[in-house]
Amino acid sequence: MTVELVEIVVQKAIIKVTKIETTVSTSSAKTAKGVSVVLHDFNLKPTKAVVVMSAIKLAVFLALEGKVPTKDIHITLHGSLSTDL
Repeated sequence: MTVELVEIVVQKAIIKVTKIETTVSTSSAKTAKGVSVVLHDFNLKPTKAVVVMSAIKLAVFLALEGKVPTKDIHITLHGSLSTDL
């Protein structure tokens, strides 16, 4: 697993679901177990937020070839829920 691969699959999942180009970068913060993805400044409808989070989780799981169980892939969405997007 490379950090770059995770960045790429997260970015592609976001673009595929939302059609929004975004920058994905890694943090030096380490997780005790699994993978943690934090999305900042997202403004999505609740249903779209669920789809984005599911797409990211699946993309990371597949990129890591199933070596990290989906229960250990954590996604946090910081932003607001919208009725506009």
